[in-house]
Amino acid sequence: MPPEKKVKVVLDTNTVVSALLGRDSKPAEVMALIASGKATNHLSDDILDEIREVLNRPKIVEKTSEHERHYMLYFITSISETVTPKRRLDVVKEDDADNRILECALEAKADYVVSGDRHLLRLREHEGTRIVDSDQFLKEFAEL
Repeated sequence: MPPEKKVKVVLDTNTVVSALLGRDSKPAEVMALIASGKATNHLSDDILDEIREVLNRPKIVEKTSEHERHYMLYFITSISETVTPKRRLDVVKEDDADNRILECALEAKADYVVSGDRHLLRLREHEGTRIVDSDQFLKEFAEL
C-alpha cells in the first residue's frame, strides 16, 4: 500500500504568530497537526523574516522574553520545510508581503495556505492552492 500523502500547507505569518502566542487557538491546533507530522508546513526566507519582524514588535516584546521569541523561531523552522521561490508574484496589490506567501505556496506545490488575512482569503484559491482560515482548514483536514 502506498504511503499516505501528507497535506502541504503554508501558514501565513499571522497564523504562525497567533499559534505561537495563543496555545488554545485554532491556529495552534493547525500547528499541532504540523508538529505531529500529519501535515507539512513550508517556509521561505521572506516569510521567516516577516515572522521575526512581527515577533520583535513592541506589543509582543513586552509580553515575551527574548528566549521565548528565539524558541518560537526555532520551533517553527524545526517543523517546517524551507523552499526558495523562483517566481515573484504581484497578485495582491494591497499588501505586497501577501505575495511572498503565494510564492512560497507555488514553489512548495502547497495544497493550502492557512491565513487570517482578508486579502489572501478573498482570493480563495491561487494556482491550485486553496486559501482558507484555520477553522476551515481544520474542518477540511478532518474530512481527508
